[in-house]
Amino acid sequence: MNPLNPIAASLPITGDDVIQDLISVLNAQSDTYTQMYDVVRSRFLALAAVDFDTLTDLVGREQPMIAHLRRLESARTMLLRPLATRLGLIADRLTVTELCKHVSPEESKALAVARDRLVAVADRVQQANEQNRVLLEGCLDSVNDLAQSLLQAIEMNPQYGALGGAANQTGTGDPPRLADLRA
Repeated sequence: MNPLNPIAASLPITGDDVIQDLISVLNAQSDTYTQMYDVVRSRFLALAAVDFDTLTDLVGREQPMIAHLRRLESARTMLLRPLATRLGLIADRLTVTELCKHVSPEESKALAVARDRLVAVADRVQQANEQNRVLLEGCLDSVNDLAQSLLQAIEMNPQYGALGGAANQTGTGDPPRLADLRA
């Protein structure tokens, strides 16, 4: 492993012990997902409160985390490739679970703990994102229902033409739009 590799330079990789480097990357992924979980939960509250300033701030906080997770994933892949080659396994199919079968019991235990921690926090982020998706879909459904109600009201009231403007009684000029009329 070349410690001067640009991916490795900004990550918790020493190049001394591949297994320890992999554990460090998995732990760094867990830490980043934990921070992201806080952002995702805050996003739910901001969505519910219709707080666009907070939502904008959260997007700004989340983007560097996503970029960091991509770098960590690249580092993890970079670490697994030589291990797969050394173990005679297919690099693209090597998982931490499979790797645990081919290393010492101490390394296996440390890898499993790091993997389980990462899986648990990634699942929490996924569940929180799902909760946000459900909230957003509910909001969109509500807006759609309101739009449908307005369209039905326009269609049922003969005062308005087919496009939502007042029916042109005189045949001159542009008719006012529904939104132009005051209640």
